[in-house]
Amino acid sequence: MGYVLALIFLYWLIRGVLGAFGPSLEVLRGREGERRVHETLTRCLDRKIYHMISDVTLPTENGTAQIDHVVVSPFGVFVIETKTIAGLVIGGHHDATWRVFFRKREYPMRNPCLQQKTHIKALKSVLQLPDYVFVSFVVFAGTAKLGKNMPDEICSLYDSTEKITQYKKQRFTTLEVAQIIEDIKKTRLPPGRKTNKIHVENIQRMRMQ
Repeated sequence: MGYVLALIFLYWLIRGVLGAFGPSLEVLRGREGERRVHETLTRCLDRKIYHMISDVTLPTENGTAQIDHVVVSPFGVFVIETKTIAGLVIGGHHDATWRVFFRKREYPMRNPCLQQKTHIKALKSVLQLPDYVFVSFVVFAGTAKLGKNMPDEICSLYDSTEKITQYKKQRFTTLEVAQIIEDIKKTRLPPGRKTNKIHVENIQRMRMQ
């Protein structure tokens, strides 16, 4: 029994040390998913047409909104949220909470579609553009299996490029695309640890209200 307790103590000690001196495993997994999405879209999309801006943190009325990727093109502004999880994901567009089934256990998950509404609202405030030019996608970059009848904006990493390129109607001129990119880069907070810390603190503050 003493040996088991010692192992448990050591486990939590290591977790505490890692948490104090570096990002958690969950954060690292999320960053890896974001990297995979960035690399896939950068490789598969025509860079002369589709312009990617990653790690976009925008100031909002209540704090900040952090967007994984924004792809600006003549066909719209694509707002992309990345999820890197395992298991079976089940949820509807209007459900506040989704369910994830993994290793015979069930876990709650915040509906990413609702999360995306906050992101698009922040971008809309900056760009002053109508709703119809924004397209939301939630890309699952991990090993998750998606349940039946998932919202249209949900896709796997391997379907993400096709999802974006299916939009063919021109919304912006070349000059307008350049202006949108400039406005986003000019408004967003500098990417990095300081901005990430501010965003986390804002989330924690909002949860306590």
